[in-house]
Amino acid sequence: MRISTIVVLTSLLIVMTFAVPLRAQEVDWVARFDGGGSIDDIALAMAADASGNVYVAGYSYGPSGDDDVRLVKISAAGEFLWTQVYSGGVGWDDARDVHVAADGTVTIVGFTATAKDWDALIAQYAPDGTRNWLTTWDGGGMDDAKAVALDDDGYIYVAVESDGPDLSDDIVTMRLTPAGVVDW
Repeated sequence: MRISTIVVLTSLLIVMTFAVPLRAQEVDWVARFDGGGSIDDIALAMAADASGNVYVAGYSYGPSGDDDVRLVKISAAGEFLWTQVYSGGVGWDDARDVHVAADGTVTIVGFTATAKDWDALIAQYAPDGTRNWLTTWDGGGMDDAKAVALDDDGYIYVAVESDGPDLSDDIVTMRLTPAGVVDW
């Protein structure tokens, strides 16, 4: 009798757990970015600042049909504040990750195509969208910056997928100064 009571109570608990109506989160706003025409705009990373502004990084197809880095800032109310584009001019350019520092500066990483391969791309923007600096790194092959982090002193750490000497992909980690100079 004791086992049947436990089974009944357990079954009742399971039924009550799933019978409680689940409540979905409500959507506050939706912001749709269209870079123009019927060309694709692709988001690959997103971050938010302390004020609730959202930064979306990725790429848009440019007039030549190649990807261009795209960075879009959206307010906490869902309004577009600014957008920035970087086109290296040779081919594809994509942003892969974005980081927003406490002071509102925005750092993106990705790659830019060159005449022979891809170089890692690191760029930093002021809160108003003005580009502070942009730097590239050429490890001698296909170099694609995938992730970015900043420390409390403003140093930038970047993880790069890079062709190694044996042509297999290696992980390269680098540090840049707050001014965008490769430190190590």
